[in-house]
Amino acid sequence: MNRKIKFRGKSKKTRKWLYGYLGESKFSILDYVYTDKVIFDNVLSFNTDNSAYVVKDLSVEEETIGQFTGLCDKNGNDIYEGDIVKAPLLDPIFGDIIKDVFCNAEIKFNKGSFVVGYYGSNHNIYLSDLYDKVEVIGNIFDNKELLKE
Repeated sequence: MNRKIKFRGKSKKTRKWLYGYLGESKFSILDYVYTDKVIFDNVLSFNTDNSAYVVKDLSVEEETIGQFTGLCDKNGNDIYEGDIVKAPLLDPIFGDIIKDVFCNAEIKFNKGSFVVGYYGSNHNIYLSDLYDKVEVIGNIFDNKELLKE
């Protein structure tokens, strides 16, 4: 099995998205230990003389961290936890796709699987069943208003 495990998170410094490996940085000042989540695209990033500056540039807001699902949408875009997708609506009784009816939904990690979570509903569908029918249109951190459409 060849899976790509990567993450994304919003930079504390620039507020831009960083993509890559998830790590943790710890440093201490006097008696207090500071811990920060970092996302870096190259393990060699930490092998510099100025590693404290590199780590600061790679620090991300913890609540924005999302894992890559391993799947791409119908346009070939990577799908991450926290993405908002335009997804086909499913018949609540039979589970069939209702032709030409779409709504916005959030990608979540639930009980060991990535799911498409429809807004205002407890109804979740496995992303692996729909990934080629959904389209990434935003994420819950930059475009939360899309969930209500």
